[in-house]
Amino acid sequence: MRRNESALTPTLDSDPLFWRNSATKLRFWIWSVVVAATVIYVGLTLGHGYHFSSSILTLLPETDHSVAEALAAERLTSAADRKILFILADRSKSRSASAAQKFVEALTDSHQFASVRGKATATTADAWHSFYQSRHYQLLSPESRRRVKMGDSALVDESLGRLYSPLAAVVGANLIDDPLQLFFQWQTAAVPRVAFAEVGGWLTRSVGDQHYRLVVVELLSNPYDVGYQRRVLTAIDTAKATLPSPTRVLSSGLILHAAHGAEQARGEISTIGIGSLVGITLLLLVCFRSAFALLLALLPILVGCIVALALCLLIFKQVHLITLVFGAGLIGVAVDYSLHYLCAYYEGTPSLAGRSPAVLRRIFPSLLMGLVSSVLAYAAQAITPFPGLRQMAAFSAFGLVGAWLTVVCWLPVLQQRLSSTLSESVLANLRWLQNVWPRLDSAASKAGFFILTIMLVYLVSTIEGNDNLRLLQTSSADLLEETTLVHEILDGPNMGQYFILNADNEQTLLQLEERFSQSLYEQINSGTISGFMATSRYVPSLEKQTDNRRLLAEQVYEPQGLLSQLVAKGGLGPTLELAQQRFEQTPFAPLRIDEWLVAEVSQPFSHLWIGEQQGLYYSLISLSGIAGARSIERLASLAQDENGIRFVDRISTISQVLTHYRQQLSQWLLLAYAVVLMMLIVRYRGNAWRIIAAPTLASLLVLSALEITGSPVTVFHNLALLLILGIGLDASIFLQDSRNSPYAWLAVTLSSLTTLLAFGLLALSATPVLQYFGETVLLGIIFVWLLVPCFIVAGTKIGSEPRLQKK
Repeated sequence: MRRNESALTPTLDSDPLFWRNSATKLRFWIWSVVVAATVIYVGLTLGHGYHFSSSILTLLPETDHSVAEALAAERLTSAADRKILFILADRSKSRSASAAQKFVEALTDSHQFASVRGKATATTADAWHSFYQSRHYQLLSPESRRRVKMGDSALVDESLGRLYSPLAAVVGANLIDDPLQLFFQWQTAAVPRVAFAEVGGWLTRSVGDQHYRLVVVELLSNPYDVGYQRRVLTAIDTAKATLPSPTRVLSSGLILHAAHGAEQARGEISTIGIGSLVGITLLLLVCFRSAFALLLALLPILVGCIVALALCLLIFKQVHLITLVFGAGLIGVAVDYSLHYLCAYYEGTPSLAGRSPAVLRRIFPSLLMGLVSSVLAYAAQAITPFPGLRQMAAFSAFGLVGAWLTVVCWLPVLQQRLSSTLSESVLANLRWLQNVWPRLDSAASKAGFFILTIMLVYLVSTIEGNDNLRLLQTSSADLLEETTLVHEILDGPNMGQYFILNADNEQTLLQLEERFSQSLYEQINSGTISGFMATSRYVPSLEKQTDNRRLLAEQVYEPQGLLSQLVAKGGLGPTLELAQQRFEQTPFAPLRIDEWLVAEVSQPFSHLWIGEQQGLYYSLISLSGIAGARSIERLASLAQDENGIRFVDRISTISQVLTHYRQQLSQWLLLAYAVVLMMLIVRYRGNAWRIIAAPTLASLLVLSALEITGSPVTVFHNLALLLILGIGLDASIFLQDSRNSPYAWLAVTLSSLTTLLAFGLLALSATPVLQYFGETVLLGIIFVWLLVPCFIVAGTKIGSEPRLQKK
C-alpha cells in the first residue's frame, strides 16, 4: 500500500527525534557560525584588493636568488606587457611612410591608448652630453681604453680623419674638451645597437625590397581586462582598415595573446562549462527528483572551497592562481561525501528512523575513513620543498575537511526537507549489474591481475615525461608566428635569456659586471650574440673611473702624449695648452648609481639595476641576437665559470619547474599510496589490497594509455592522478563497508558521472593544461568505475531492499 508522502517528509518542527538530538543541533549552529565568519573574512580580504600570485618562479623552493630572479623577470616584462609593437611592411618606401602616418592617426583618434609613438624617441646625443659632460674624462669604451693604454698613435690619425670628415660638425665643436673624440667613441659604444634607424622622423628598417616602419603604443589599462581587450582590438581593426591593401601590419603584444585566450575561454565556457553544468543538474534531478537534493550534493564543495581559501589566505603570504585552479579540482572528490549521504538517506526510507541522525551514524565510519585516506594522500605533498605543491596540498586538505564537516554538521538537519522517493528503475539496473559483474575471487583471476599489474608497472616505468613549456602554449599558431617575425625584424634584446649578477655591495657588483663584460665582448666577436646591455656600460665602477682618468693623464695629456702628437700632426696650435688646462681644471666627480637612476638618461636602462635584496646587490645583463640553442648553451657555460653570475633562460627555467613538480608529484603519489595502504591494513587487514587495487590499476592503465597513444605525460596528468586516487578510495571504501549495496553503488556511479562531467569534459578543451587534466580524469574515472566492483567482497544477492516508489 502506498504511503502518504507528506507523512514521510517531516519538517524540522515535526521530527522530535531530530530535535531531541542536541548534539546534531549544536553541530549545525557551530558550523553555521564558522562558515559565516569564513565567508566574511574571504570577502573582506578579497575586497581590499588582494592580488593572487601568478609568477611561476614563486612555485620554486625559495633560495637566495629566487627573489631577485622574480624581480628581474618582472622588470623585463612589466613594461613590455603594457605595449603593443606594430611593424608596417611595404615594398614602397613612400607608401609605407604615408600608411604609418594614417595608422598612427587612427590609433590616436581611438583614445584607447596612453600614447602612440611613430617617431623616434631614443635618447638623443644632447641628453647624453649634458649628463655625462662633467665626467667625460672618467669614461672610456673598452676598445678606446685598450688602445690608450697601449699609446696607440693610430688614435691620432683617426681623430684627424674625423675632424676633416662629415662628422667635423659634431666632434669639432668639442675639440678642447675631447680632442681625440674618446668621449664621442664612448657614447657610440654605450648606445645599444638597434636594427631601426631614424629616417624622416620614423624608425625605419629596409631588408631587401621590404621597408618597415615601427609604431609603439602604450596601453591605457590592464591588458587582462576583457572589456578593454575588445576595445583595443576594435581600434586596431579600424586603423588597419585605413591602410592601402599592399601594406601589411605585423603586431606583437601581451594583450593580443590575452585576448585570444579570453575568447577561447568564453567559447569553452559556453560549450564545455555549460554542458557540464547542465549534465550534472539533469543527472542529479533524474536520480533524486529534487532540486533541493541537487543543492545538498553541491553545497559541501562550495563550502569546502571557501574554507580552504580562507585558511590559505591566513597561512600563506601569497596564494598562487594555480593553487586555486587545481586545488578546487582536487576538492571535487568531496562530492562523494554528500552523494553517499543522500543515497544512505534514501536507503533508510520509508522508515522514519532512516531519515534521522541514524543516517549519519550508519555511514560515519566510511565517511571518516574516506576523509582520512584522501587527506593523507593530498597531505603527502605538504612536506615537499616546493611551495606550490604545499599550497595545493593545504588547499585540498582544508577543502576536504570543510566539505566533510558540511556533510556531518548540516546535512542531518537539511535532509528533513528532502523528498522520500527515489527512482527504482535506476536501482533495478544497478542491482542487475551487481549480480553479473565479474569479481576477483578465483586464484586464476588474482594471478591475471598480478601479471597485468607487473606489465603495466614496467610500461609506466619507461615513461619519460615531457615538460616543455611550449606544450602549454594557448595562442594560435598564426599569432605565435607573427610575434616571432616581429621580434626577428626588431632584433632587440631577448627577454627570455639574461644574466643575473650579485655581490656584497654596489662597487663590487659593478666591477664584476666589468670583468664579465670582457667575456661577452668575446661572444660578440664569435657571433654567439650581437650585443648586450649592462649597467656598468653607463655607470663604470669608481675604480674604473679613477683608472680611466689616470690613463688619460699618463697617455694623452702628458707633454709627450697622444695629444701632443695630435697637435703636431694637425697643426692645431693653441689646442694643446687649452686642452691640457681644461683637463687639469676639471675635478674628478664620481658618477654613482643613485644619481644615474634618477636622471632621465637612465630610463631605457634602469631596469638593469635591481639593487639591494636580502643583503646582496643584484643587477642583470640583457642580451640581443642570440644565435640559436648552441649559443644558449655557450652562454650558460660562461655563468658556471664565474661566482655570483647566473644565466637565466626563462623558458628552460619554467620547464625545469614543471619537471621538478612532475617528479615530486610522482614520488609523493607513491608515498601517498603506501601511507594509505598501511592505514587500510589497520581496519581491513587482509582485504586492504582490495580497497587500493582499483585506483592503483586505474592510474597505471591511464599512464599506459597515454604512453601508447604518444600523448606527453606532464605534471598536470599527475595532478589528475590524485583526483583518481581520491575518488577510487572513496568508492572502494563505501562499497566494501556497505557489502556492495546498490545504494552505495548508485552513489559511486553518480560520483563518477559528476566527476566526468565536471572535469572529464575538459579533455575537449583547446587549452593544453585543462586538456591534459581532463583526459586523465576521463580515462581514470571510467577505469575506477569499471574496476572497483571487481575487487569488493560480495554481499548476498540483492532483492530484499525496502520497497520504493516506482518511476
